[in-house]
Amino acid sequence: MLNRQGRRTARLWLVVLGWLVYACVPALPVAAPPETAATLTATPLPAGRPATPTATLAPQPTAASIPQDDCRLEGGRVEPFSQPSAVIGKPLRGYLYLPPCFEPNSEQTFPLVVLLHGQSADAGQWLGLGLAETADRLIAERVIPPLVIALPYEEYSLRNPYESGYDLALLEEFLPWLVGEYPAVCREVACRALGGLSRGGGWALMIGLTRPGRFAAIGGHSAPPFYGMESRLTIGLKENSAESFPAVYLDVGEKDRYYRAIEEFHNRLAELGVPHEWRVNPGAHDEDYWRSQVENYLRWYGSILPGMIE
Repeated sequence: MLNRQGRRTARLWLVVLGWLVYACVPALPVAAPPETAATLTATPLPAGRPATPTATLAPQPTAASIPQDDCRLEGGRVEPFSQPSAVIGKPLRGYLYLPPCFEPNSEQTFPLVVLLHGQSADAGQWLGLGLAETADRLIAERVIPPLVIALPYEEYSLRNPYESGYDLALLEEFLPWLVGEYPAVCREVACRALGGLSRGGGWALMIGLTRPGRFAAIGGHSAPPFYGMESRLTIGLKENSAESFPAVYLDVGEKDRYYRAIEEFHNRLAELGVPHEWRVNPGAHDEDYWRSQVENYLRWYGSILPGMIE
């Protein structure tokens, strides 16, 4: 039998041996706690926010802090219209370019430019020439004021202009309808212009120069005058002074097939003392020429018509 001292020594060795065995055995994995709904569902990130950290951005301006004229940077919009017409016996259709910042019922009014298409074309001709994109850019650059631009369609463009009634539909039906539907469109003569390409320009010249007091500016772009236009103009000048006439812009491509007729009309205006701008540019009687001039046209109309440009 072991004495008391021997039993103590044996117990000590058993303890040491137990420590050595425990140290040599790999630790067993600790069971994870059961997952809960909170650990299974990740917190969603706000839409558009990157998953990785990013640098802190400066606070974005709120709508209230953006200057009012910054809305010009948003671009305009194009809307179709259809207006009942008793004169032509069916709706007058077309498009409206509504500029940035435009609200139909706003107290601020916007100048109006009515642009007519060429013969056998349609109301979308001006849009195909880049009108809306050019207007957006010039308005954003503060070159021209925000303009409402109307593009009405002359469906029967082969008819005799003195019998078709298209001019009456524009003056007596379309313009009143437009300001009724869009009260923010300016009603004053000083902020209205009328122009057109080819036959559309002929319409603009006939309406603007034989009925002075309807528009502040008239644009005849590659526009041979209608037959008999000069005699009507002479009669109009007997009833109205040249100073009462609108500003007039005539342009033509140097290779235009109607160049001689358009130049003769320019010379006749000069003889009658009707102030006007006369420009001859490279090009012919085609859409390539008109596309190259759209910016010049809009700059001219914008320079004549009053509007917010600051």
